[in-house]
Amino acid sequence: MKKNILEEKFINKDECYNNTLVCEDSVKLILECNGRDFYKILIDTKDINKLENKQSRCDYLVATTDLKDIIIYTELKGGDLKTAYEQILAIYELLNEDFEKRYIAIVHTGNPKASTIKQKYEKKLKKSNFELPPLTSSKIITLKYNPNTKTISK
Repeated sequence: MKKNILEEKFINKDECYNNTLVCEDSVKLILECNGRDFYKILIDTKDINKLENKQSRCDYLVATTDLKDIIIYTELKGGDLKTAYEQILAIYELLNEDFEKRYIAIVHTGNPKASTIKQKYEKKLKKSNFELPPLTSSKIITLKYNPNTKTISK
């Protein structure tokens, strides 16, 4: 992968995990890495040297350390799922990355219209080669990396 904004501005090599990686706010994402090295990359930062404050952004990216196999766009959200999808798509467009597998993980506090909102965005996500369906859950989501298939699942 060519050196890009991700490598230049966001990656902290101290945030590398190969056992259990956790992203949390009022809700939580847990990734069981099963020996694979993943970076936890904080995107939603107020550091204007990384992104202008007006730039819409998701909370985290989780990516394989080779920066080519897997990327998980992660949003830890209240109830506003429409905004979560918009923030993920905005960062995807900004990064212009070329990972082989792209996932979305959204953890929310609960939204009665979650399935309707998810359906609305699936067409856009498919065009951008995201793995479908998006991985969503309320309160907490636990994902697992499968070293045999090199995929992420719930």
